[in-house]
Amino acid sequence: MKNLIKKYLSTINCQLSTDKGQTLIEVLIAMGAGIIILSAMVTLVIKSLSNSQYSKYQGMASQYSQEGMEVLRSERDSNWVSFSASLAEGTTYCFGEDQVIRAESSCVNPNIDATFVRKVERIRASDDLTNYKCAGGGIAIVVTVSWKDGKCTTDPYCNKARLDSCFYNLKTLPTP
Repeated sequence: MKNLIKKYLSTINCQLSTDKGQTLIEVLIAMGAGIIILSAMVTLVIKSLSNSQYSKYQGMASQYSQEGMEVLRSERDSNWVSFSASLAEGTTYCFGEDQVIRAESSCVNPNIDATFVRKVERIRASDDLTNYKCAGGGIAIVVTVSWKDGKCTTDPYCNKARLDSCFYNLKTLPTP
């Protein structure tokens, strides 16, 4: 009987020591799975915040380019001759928050909210950069608002919102 009890106790001891090792392995596997899941969640949150920031800037850039077009339309409506003479063909102008159009060789410094660069360009009549030509003496104008983020690799201002339009002298607009 003594031998039977010893044998039984040694079997229980073996099982306990084996169970302890299995429990440790189970804990390690559970922790590893938890870390993988947590890492995936953090990555998703970071990507979501990045996309949210991009969408915010895209909306603001679209608004600033529309605002630029409206200022140009107002100038066109007030004095066509002055407006058409003030923008030379093929020239790019910086157009900041103060709504003053400045001829500069390169417009690379942020001029709106210390984040965005707004440019106005009068397209040459011979160029077809806007995928259409302005017929009947129209002036092709492009307003571009750019901004940078950490994703830009070659051009520091790789994100852009662009509006193209043809401007006409409304007093002499030909009827169809």
